[in-house]
Amino acid sequence: MYRKVFACSEVVCGVLMSLIPGKLTENLFLITIHLIPMCFCPGNKKLHPLFVVGPLKELANIILFLMMCLSTYNHYALGDGMDKMTPDLVFGLLLACRYIVNIQVRSREEKKAKFEAERKARLEAKKTE
Repeated sequence: MYRKVFACSEVVCGVLMSLIPGKLTENLFLITIHLIPMCFCPGNKKLHPLFVVGPLKELANIILFLMMCLSTYNHYALGDGMDKMTPDLVFGLLLACRYIVNIQVRSREEKKAKFEAERKARLEAKKTE
């Protein structure tokens, strides 16, 4: 039972991470509406898929990372050698790096948006004077 749940979780998280786009553009927005059913909230037709998609992909990344940590620990507890732990370690490090890079990109985009808003506010203030 443990192996079945573990394997199904890996498959579901992997599919979520591979099918959900990193950024939603206008074309990807239309595709995402068809890819992600509104089963998360069937009564609410006004829910923007961006609110469902972004956190879902990040959650899948975190779950996979924790599963790789657990798998590495299981190999260590059983006394397996590094040859059994290496794939889990490498994939776990890749997931951690992906998450860190995503946080950095999101932070940079927020700073850029804040800077642009301040710049527009200054230009509007100069126009009104």
